Amino acid sequence: MSPQGKLYDDIYMLSIPSFIWTKSIVGESPRWGHTCHAVGNRQMITTGGSLNKTLESEGCDWEYRGVAIYDLTTSVWSKSWL
Repeated sequence: MSPQGKLYDDIYMLSIPSFIWTKSIVGESPRWGHTCHAVGNRQMITTGGSLNKTLESEGCDWEYRGVAIYDLTTSVWSKSWL
């Protein structure tokens, strides 16, 4: 979340060893409060978070997009949300 309270759904990748950030995807479903975990060299898994700015009052949306898988080689989210 930005300091102004705006939510984003962008993914940036860092190229190594050149250390250049590249925008990989601009999504249409911003969220915050989630965690991201690298799985091997190909996937990123996101867990938890919320689709709005009121995580404290509404809690995590575990039943709706609680876990998602992103393919780092194709820049594509999995077709099914777990």
